[in-house]
Formats: sequence, C-alpha cells, structure tokens
Amino acid sequence: MSVDPDTPLAAARFDRAAETYDAWADHHRAIADALFELPKLPAAPLRLLDVGCGTGLVTLRARQRYPQAALTGLDQSPAMLEAYARRFPRAERIAGDVQRVPLPSDLDLIVSSCVFQWLTDYAPTLRRLHAALTPRTGVLAFAEPVDGTLPEFTAACERAGLAGLGLACRPAETCLAALEESGFRTAAAQVRDFPVAYPDARCALRSFSGIGALPGKSALAPGQTRRLMAALSDVCAGRITLTYRVLLVVATPNGSPP
Repeated sequence: MSVDPDTPLAAARFDRAAETYDAWADHHRAIADALFELPKLPAAPLRLLDVGCGTGLVTLRARQRYPQAALTGLDQSPAMLEAYARRFPRAERIAGDVQRVPLPSDLDLIVSSCVFQWLTDYAPTLRRLHAALTPRTGVLAFAEPVDGTLPEFTAACERAGLAGLGLACRPAETCLAALEESGFRTAAAQVRDFPVAYPDARCALRSFSGIGALPGKSALAPGQTRRLMAALSDVCAGRITLTYRVLLVVATPNGSPP
C-alpha cells in the first residue's frame, strides 16, 4: 500500500472510505485493543487527542477505558471527521495534517493507531506531539506498522511483476530511536503480528480500498489486478492471509523536547 499524506488524492481516498471503513477494519480493532493492553498507560487522563482518528475506532476503545476524558479527534479527511462526529457528538474535532496543523496543549494522553507510517516528517512530528503533552505526566501511546508488515502482499507483488506497491515501513528500531531523539522515554514497547484471513484474494485486495489505503498512487489496470490476485493465491497456497506487523508503544516526555 502507498499513500502520500500530503496530496489531495490521499484525503479523497480516505473520504471515499469513510462509509466502508468500519466494515473492513477488524484488524484495526484488534490493534487498538492490543494498544490499550500495554502497561504504563495513565490511570485517569482528562484530555485525550486521537491523531488520525478516522471514524473513531481508537477513541471508542479509549472512551471505554477513560469515560471521564474530554475527547479530541484529528484527521485530514472531512468525511472521516463527519463519521467521527456522529459517533462522538461532544468531542472536539481538528481538520488537518498532524505534521502541520496547530495542536492543543497540556494533553494528558495522545493516542494513534496505524497513522505514523504515513508521516513524511517523522521526528519533527514526534517533537510536535511532545510539545502538546502535559510536561512530565503526559503519555503518547501509538501503534505503527513496521518493517516486515504485509509480507504476503509484498511477495505477491514481486511474483506479479508489480514490485514497489508494498508499504515501505520503518524498522521498529528506527521508530524507537526517533522517539528518544525527540525527547521521549519508552515506557513499554512490543512488536506483534496481526494476521487477517480473507475468503479469497479479491476480498483481500478490496480490504485496502475499504479502509482508504489503495496499493499504489493510481488504480491498477484489470490485467494487473488479475495477476496480483493469482500471485497472492499462489503465495498463500489458497489460504489468503495478510499479516500486519505492528510496533506498540507507550512513551512519556523525558524533559523538554530537543
């Protein structure tokens, strides 16, 4: 999968997926559940920001754990924010790119799931999030696909002669080093695989568009799609699975950001 977060095309793709996102996002629910199972999360945060909130699946999990928290959702897709508003009518909403939009301050908890892999300004964005947290007590909790994610899809693309369509993720070690360089201390971290089974290859490919993350910057030609489906079936030996390898992190500010 490849999406450029700085282009109107990316926002339009997520806009189109706003109505289908929840139906295709079982793996996102599982990842959010795993994120909130990590140790070192705050006991009772009062102000919470969900970065790349989408339709609100992560915020939903946060509200279950922290019913007292005032919620804010940030997303660059207007349609996703509209869906978020329907789910959380009392929540604040921020429209824009987390890399550039003004952020609230004195936040107790910032959460984000499956968003940071799209960042082009990775360390600067981490420093922006550091500055938005309450000093000494704020917490950043995020889930990020890392190197090794979607190996079945990557292998299928190579077999189909469509190399370059896969999602180029950072190694987990690079993410953790960037956190430290941005003024954070890692309180908890783990890498987990989240396999998702599909009835057939067509359904697996549809899952990308269902959540707004299409392979490539333009639609595949019909012949390319057929080659890719056949290759994915071969790679998976008929039992179609896509595996998301995800870094789960809880981090706290370690003094002032650099």
